[in-house]
Amino acid sequence: MQLIQSPDEILVKVKDLKKKGLSIGLVPTMGALHHGHKALADQSLEENDITITSIFVNPTQFNNAEDLARYPKTLEADKQKLEAWGVDILFAPGENEIYPRKPTIKLNFGKLEEVLEGKFRPGHFNGVGIIVMKLLNLVLPDRAYFGLKDFQQFLIVKELVSNFSVPTEIIGVPTQRHASGLAISSRNQNLSDKGLEIAANIYQGLNLARELILDKKGIKETIRLTGQFYDKVDGLEIEYFEIVHSDTLLSEQISEDSPLLLSVAGYVENIRLIDNLYLQPD
Repeated sequence: MQLIQSPDEILVKVKDLKKKGLSIGLVPTMGALHHGHKALADQSLEENDITITSIFVNPTQFNNAEDLARYPKTLEADKQKLEAWGVDILFAPGENEIYPRKPTIKLNFGKLEEVLEGKFRPGHFNGVGIIVMKLLNLVLPDRAYFGLKDFQQFLIVKELVSNFSVPTEIIGVPTQRHASGLAISSRNQNLSDKGLEIAANIYQGLNLARELILDKKGIKETIRLTGQFYDKVDGLEIEYFEIVHSDTLLSEQISEDSPLLLSVAGYVENIRLIDNLYLQPD
């Protein structure tokens, strides 16, 4: 596996690969790699000639300085994993190389950025949009792979490439889970064994909500009963649980035949975790 840290060098490299007619898959990450990232890399390896994984903890998408400071940084271990997975190139630039000066551009994703995560993380999706555009421009991938645990981010990125006519196919990969159902996340590394047990209730609540919807309990009643379930879990503080239309993320656009997203965010041991379930209409 080749390690490249310079933006100029990665651009020269991918242009050379393109001249040879090779397809490129990009797996953008912030490091602290786990089996969820492996699923992204595996799909890219299957669908492309060359797979490039980027590792960059992007400061512009953190609205909480403590959250940024706590985010795990495990570059040496990550390099070993990528080697074992068969990734071709690791692009791991420094902050000054990606942001030689503070970004001045402001991206507006309309309603998509005003709901769910956007309500609680102001400026987050502007930061996501900026770093994704930088990576797409530097790596020139045919396909880029994103985990659907961050479903809102996936929609934001699709909106981004559509608006800017970026010729990259954005591919969503299903959430990978522990045996307990807990969504695999880099942030889980900061939880104790007890915290991991508590956090597993996040997925249990989503499963309860799914069953309630399938039993025709209605959206309001499902939200109420799921909220009661979460309230009884000691050590779990729910920030939001919402049921929205999965295309627009708006609850007011739900109809009987709408595809639904059950979305939740909460804290365990002061670590913020998110998860979701996608439900297609019958």
